[in-house]
Amino acid sequence: MLLGAQKENAMAFKPNYRLQRADRSRAARARSEEKQRKRDEKTAQRRAERTATVETPPDDDKAQGGGR
Repeated sequence: MLLGAQKENAMAFKPNYRLQRADRSRAARARSEEKQRKRDEKTAQRRAERTATVETPPDDDKAQGGGR
C-alpha cells in the first residue's frame, strides 16, 4: 500500500538543482548589472552637468591680448 501512495507523490522528473541555481545566479547577475548601469549613467550625467556649469574663466592677460 505504501507503494501506491509513493507513486502518487512521485515527481515526473527529478529536480535539477544545478540548473535552478544557475538560473537564480543569472537573474541576480542581470539585476546587479542593471543597477550598475543605472549608477554609471547617473554618474556620467552628474559629471556632464558639473563640467557644463563650471567653465574655466579665461586669463585676463591672454583674453585682452596684452603681452610684454
